[in-house]
Amino acid sequence: MAKNTTKKITSIGGSALIEGIMMRGPKRTTVCVRTAPDKIYSEDISINTIPSKCKLFKLPFLRGIAGLIDSMRLSYKALMLSADKAIESTEIEEEPSKFEKWLDDKFGDKLVKVMMVIASILGVALAVGLFFFVPSFLFDLSANVVPAFKGDGGNAVFWKSVFEGVLKIILFLLYIIVCSQMTEMKRVFMYHGAEHKTIFCYENEEELTVENVKKQSRFHPRCGTSFMVLMLIVGILVGLFRSCCTFRHRIFKTCIQDSSSPRFMRNRLRAYQNLR
Repeated sequence: MAKNTTKKITSIGGSALIEGIMMRGPKRTTVCVRTAPDKIYSEDISINTIPSKCKLFKLPFLRGIAGLIDSMRLSYKALMLSADKAIESTEIEEEPSKFEKWLDDKFGDKLVKVMMVIASILGVALAVGLFFFVPSFLFDLSANVVPAFKGDGGNAVFWKSVFEGVLKIILFLLYIIVCSQMTEMKRVFMYHGAEHKTIFCYENEEELTVENVKKQSRFHPRCGTSFMVLMLIVGILVGLFRSCCTFRHRIFKTCIQDSSSPRFMRNRLRAYQNLR
């Protein structure tokens, strides 16, 4: 039976990679990647953290921002390492196409990094569009049909927050479900569950063996994915206290209204006179 309670709570965490995991503790971070059925490659990785470069980021609030950035940098480094090892361990059975040869000649060993940067940019753009603009846009469309969604009063604010929040949760869960149907992503999710089981086994002060790890729970309370769902729910509650703003208004109010304000026009006139 899976255990949901632990004898101790640690600061150890990790993340799933391509055919492997990254485990991070207070003193070291290690990446383990399966390169063959009976072979696992492991390597300790580290980065120069922002607080170590600038003491200002050791202050409250700023250190949280620095910690988030450093975590993303470390995760990206671990992901790149696992991607490199996965490519090295893959047997090339087909002749590369002309386009693949052109990419290899153009970028060489940097090809994987270039592809990862492009994928990261597209991923961020997709997330922003999917979780920020699409819910607001659909709410504006629904306002033409549902009278309660119209206006900018308290009633509209309430329904807008609920509509957008619930839609974000649905989109997030659908994204997870769709990804789980892909063979490669399913393997990543399996490593994610194995990471949770391993941490549970360590926190229960049991010997780290396959038998002891198997009986642990896959659902860890400090999981980042669970935290994202929690933040989406908190976002619904916070949205109840903000003003209602349409999709078009969000995009154009700064560009149009602010640029046509008297203060903005006076500043432009003063700058023009100074140039003369």
